[in-house]
Amino acid sequence: MGMNYNPKASTDGLIVSLDASNVKSYSGSGSTWYDVSGNGRNASLSSSTFTSAGAESYFRFSGSGNATVSSFSKSTLNQMTMEVVYMSSSGDTFSTYGRIVDRGDTTISLGTASTYQLRMWTYAGGSRSGEIQLNGIGQDGKWHHLVYTYNGSNVTLYLDGVYQNNVAKTGNLENPMPIVLGNGDGYVFSGRIAMFRYYENGFTAAQVQQNFQALRGRFGI
Repeated sequence: MGMNYNPKASTDGLIVSLDASNVKSYSGSGSTWYDVSGNGRNASLSSSTFTSAGAESYFRFSGSGNATVSSFSKSTLNQMTMEVVYMSSSGDTFSTYGRIVDRGDTTISLGTASTYQLRMWTYAGGSRSGEIQLNGIGQDGKWHHLVYTYNGSNVTLYLDGVYQNNVAKTGNLENPMPIVLGNGDGYVFSGRIAMFRYYENGFTAAQVQQNFQALRGRFGI
């Protein structure tokens, strides 16, 4: 008996969805990257370069450039999920750590330490979580699907659909806060960002797999 395959990403708790390949999200010009979740949380673009590449279209940022979603309030304060598809190649240069995503209370960075290291943490309940670090990522010039999720008890990292690590954390996230892609505290990420989603709720492993399977063919992951 064959397995059922569901190519659609989860929409449960989805509150921001930015997709460089969706003409409804970005037509190819302008300074607004439109939210296609239906919630109207559009991102303002600055010092950005858009490259049209079909299903793999993307943005790059330079200097102080970024894509910023203005501050908004969450109704679920002790959960969240960030999902991003990014690429870093050997020609991309940045200082120490480039912030792929920064919400103030939560950051996802790629840094030059330990043969390129993914590093992320969450600030909740008045204190910062332990960092999740993943060494040896390198700059392989390939697309990667990253999910970083907080369920009120733990923060967990998945890379390309595979569980990597988690650390214990409890408490409420900062609220309201903006979301910044491609930069944070002056640390620009000079690689490619193709899409981003933000969810109110924490993800299960099954939801991570659902979203990964929906995207892996498109990005050749």
